[in-house]
Amino acid sequence: MIIRKLKEEDIDSCISVCQECFNIEGYSYNTRFENQFKEGYITPEFYVCEIDNNIVGVMGLSGCGFDSSVFSMCTAYIKPDFQKKGIGKTLLEEVFKNT
Repeated sequence: MIIRKLKEEDIDSCISVCQECFNIEGYSYNTRFENQFKEGYITPEFYVCEIDNNIVGVMGLSGCGFDSSVFSMCTAYIKPDFQKKGIGKTLLEEVFKNT
């Protein structure tokens, strides 16, 4: 498992992760997240989890505008097959460690 900062070339894979997370009964995929990625809504506080050269999770914070030291969680997606394996916790720890 590799946790690293999100790169521009990761965007399509991150969109796929988001779509897969919403591809379950009772939920519908919201293109708002896809549009944010495509429109450059990437900050240094976005991280991905990579396993076997595949992105299986993405997590990020966004600034709160009025105070550059305040952030809020804006994205947290782990592919369903990789949930409950500590990936979310590991991503969160990495995000907070580097913010």
